[in-house]
Amino acid sequence: MKFSVGSQTLAAALGLSAQVVDTKATASGILANVRIDAFKGSLAITATDLTITSHQEINAEVSSSCVACVEAAALLDLAKGGGGEMQFSLDADGGWMTVTSGHAVVCLPTWRSDLFPSIEMPELDAACEVSPSLMLGAISAVDYCTGDNSRLTLAGVHVEVGKKLISFAASDGARLAYAEAKGRYKGGVVMLASDRFCAALRKLGVVDGDWQIGRDANKAWVKSGRTILMQTVYDLNFPNVQGVLSQLDTPVRIEVDGESLRSAARRALAFSDKSGDVLLAISGKRLKISTESQRGSFSDEIECGEGEASVTLAARYFADTISTIATARIAIGVGDAHSAILVEPVDSERTFDARHVLMPIFVTKKNHKEEK
Repeated sequence: MKFSVGSQTLAAALGLSAQVVDTKATASGILANVRIDAFKGSLAITATDLTITSHQEINAEVSSSCVACVEAAALLDLAKGGGGEMQFSLDADGGWMTVTSGHAVVCLPTWRSDLFPSIEMPELDAACEVSPSLMLGAISAVDYCTGDNSRLTLAGVHVEVGKKLISFAASDGARLAYAEAKGRYKGGVVMLASDRFCAALRKLGVVDGDWQIGRDANKAWVKSGRTILMQTVYDLNFPNVQGVLSQLDTPVRIEVDGESLRSAARRALAFSDKSGDVLLAISGKRLKISTESQRGSFSDEIECGEGEASVTLAARYFADTISTIATARIAIGVGDAHSAILVEPVDSERTFDARHVLMPIFVTKKNHKEEK
């Protein structure tokens, strides 16, 4: 096998592969490799951890076709350090790959290609077309509150594509983030995109043209140009998001300056020992944000609309939620001290609507000054 490819082109492709390969594959090291199929004018680079798979095709000058499996991390480091064209050759018995870049010559061990898992490519005819900027923006708006892997139902972003709506939701049981965008879609796609799958999507980045997204009985996929990302899917019962949103009772709704609220949330988090609580109290036309811990106390007031209400929240969750909203104005809906609050961006220029729900917490206040 002999082929040559630009180092920057190869590094970009391997950067995505690095998001997919199993870096902890000690017992089954083949999963730490990428499979390279060289054929006329192109290289196909495939990586998988048996749950997530990436398949990319890039342009290359190929003099003879063949297949090789090489450690992804080593090849990525080599491509990043290379300049211009890189020449590759595989020895006769297929045990070593020789890479020439400028005056440097590197030999990399290869694995038998028949050990690499067989990957079945999806049928793309039934795919929906979705704007990559919309999808990445909506995922970034909600994935801060995904659950951990101990609860598989919540371990990712729930994506659902209907005929007239695409929605994104995430929850860890104590908070919920939801984003939606209206449009005309082919529909029929439901998936739970894991954190690692979302990270791989970000690596794809915003490109010209729409992404294609689809699923079959076993996997969901996103196609961008000559790149396909696939993830094994399971039919899990994600919480009824619309049911939660419809039952919210927030009679007091105020709007506040976004930058002032983000600043107050950050400082309150610092004084709460990062795991404490923060009190939101609306009185008259002022929103008071306060917390107290052994580190000291913090209080700030922000102008807002008329209302009377108060609620105690987890300081970390409150700060995480507010930090994801970049708009100049932020709306907060509050009921009583036992009810969840609703946080929404105001006058957003984004192509989707977002809502954030936080559950209250109940604490017994201590006098930290006396404890000292």
